[in-house]
Amino acid sequence: MKLVYFTGTVSRAFAQIPGGFYVAKLLKNLFHSGLKHQAGFTTYRSAGMTFRVELSTNLGAKMFWRGAHSWPPIFVLQRYVKPGFTCVDLGANQGEYTLWMSKLAGPGGEVHSFEPSSKMLEQLRATLALNSAQAQTVTVHPFGLSDANATVELFLPQAGSAAHNEGAATVFRTSTADESLGSIELRNAGEALQSATARKLDFIKIDIEGSELRALRGMRERLERDRPLILIEINRTALELAETSPRELAAFLTELGYQLHLIGTRGRLMPYSAERANEFDDVNVLAI
Repeated sequence: MKLVYFTGTVSRAFAQIPGGFYVAKLLKNLFHSGLKHQAGFTTYRSAGMTFRVELSTNLGAKMFWRGAHSWPPIFVLQRYVKPGFTCVDLGANQGEYTLWMSKLAGPGGEVHSFEPSSKMLEQLRATLALNSAQAQTVTVHPFGLSDANATVELFLPQAGSAAHNEGAATVFRTSTADESLGSIELRNAGEALQSATARKLDFIKIDIEGSELRALRGMRERLERDRPLILIEINRTALELAETSPRELAAFLTELGYQLHLIGTRGRLMPYSAERANEFDDVNVLAI
């Protein structure tokens, strides 16, 4: 088992260098079978931070072997989040982006992490407890953001699917996401952010499984005032369940004066427009 954990350390180092993704993928295929049924949480160190993951989940396995769920958005964080920044992590999950933003913004920065799922909230707080330096600048908010105050039910994708983890929970019930996780609280994004901090918002990350446009509409005035950079996941299927589309979301941001960029390999930015937005199934986009 010690060999497997050592191999994980090697794999994470390779995953960060050009072409190293394929080495990390090979090592995962060779060694992960001995870990995928391991119960409970495992911790590992990367970039001076301690991460806490469940190796039995798709998300946890990716983080353990790669060092990140997906490196391209992390490379974007490294390039754009500066010391002293005030950041928002909307859909904080177990805290991966929260830790990175806190590390990059430093002791003069602030990170406001919003996570409405009670189980993910527990994991987020447990992760922060392992990272005292980062935790000092993080404020955890136990609710989600939308365009109105509401109490809604949260659903989990079916067991056996790649998306079967708490971080993929959605407020939109479907035939493949019908396991209830109970009720969660949503608050108007503009009002909640005003209560959270009076500082200028510099960077917002949003990944809330189809509810992104509702949250953006709720914080429109704050976006117009502060013009933060926005890192956002745009998933066509999730947005369609919310009765909207990538094109509508992209058009909203374009209307506010943002330039949109598709995040590619190693964080490379490529043009992204409302006109072509519906051509992509699931992408990360940076709005500048």
